[in-house]
Amino acid sequence: MTAFSTEGRSRSVLLEWLSGLWTYYRGYTHSAAHAGAAAALSAFGLFTFVDPLFAIVGVVAYVCPPVVLYYLDGGPGVDGVDGDSHGDGDSDGEDGDSDTDGSDGDFDGDDGDTDSDGS
Repeated sequence: MTAFSTEGRSRSVLLEWLSGLWTYYRGYTHSAAHAGAAAALSAFGLFTFVDPLFAIVGVVAYVCPPVVLYYLDGGPGVDGVDGDSHGDGDSDGEDGDSDTDGSDGDFDGDDGDTDSDGS
């Protein structure tokens, strides 16, 4: 009986992971990474004239990026393609701003300007 409940739990975890992957993939299809993977699939598809094994390389080039990105973003429960789970739209924390350095709207520091050159 214990083995059955363990098997059921493993199946549940797998289904949760696959469900999360599908949700992630739907958002991923609108990203630049998907465009690159689709281009690689097309390019390797053309190379099948040289060697049919390029078809395998093309499929791997298309399938692996969303799976790897989903895994790196934390698996089940990922909200979007960018991996942002903070709620303020950026990746630096829940401070309410939209940049990655703190508060002034740019990426170079907290000096109050809105560019990235520092002055």
